Amino acid sequence: MKSFFNLKQIRHLICALATMGLMLNASADSQYHVVLDTTKLIGSGWLDLQFNPGQAGATSAFADLTHLSSKYPFGDSPILTGLVTGDLSNKAVFSNQSAYNDLFQALNFGQVISFDLRFSGAFLNTPGSFGTSFGLSLYGADQQSLLGNPDPVSGSLLTFELMPAANAGQFGKVTPLVFDNAMLSVSAVPEPAEWLLLLAGFAVLAAFTQVRRGCID
Repeated sequence: MKSFFNLKQIRHLICALATMGLMLNASADSQYHVVLDTTKLIGSGWLDLQFNPGQAGATSAFADLTHLSSKYPFGDSPILTGLVTGDLSNKAVFSNQSAYNDLFQALNFGQVISFDLRFSGAFLNTPGSFGTSFGLSLYGADQQSLLGNPDPVSGSLLTFELMPAANAGQFGKVTPLVFDNAMLSVSAVPEPAEWLLLLAGFAVLAAFTQVRRGCID
């Protein structure tokens, strides 16, 4: 049985896919889906979202919050501090180019809230020494009492640590840290280009299988 691809062509395809993967890692944003379960809490409180650099001069980074799903509408506009624009009902955009950047939003408990977070900026492909942290905390109606089981240092139930690469030619990374697994879950959302790369990989695998069958036949 004659195959359409030979082993040399397969190797070239694999090399091309590997190169595409490196290019995607260098340029693609990092996106995550966050689910916050407040069904065990009663009454109302406050959601606190912060996006702060570890030190002045941190490599620039942005966080976009979109696709928020909530059972109850938010009654009041959020309290914004620093470089934060928008709101949770449409799109909120955070920048780390100010020392303190915060969105403080009143909300009703007893519901499951979900949203997407996309991190972008120079930190993904520009070397740097200082990172940036995105933190999520919950407060009671008094705006002072932390709820859930937060990190004792930051008071956050969830953080995303953004760190640029130490050297040129490397890429920055985003590390999610969940401190209350009963209330929060995080999952990575593949980029459309990553889906295409995955499909291309399956195509190469199928072609390679065809080559092996042709060799056997």
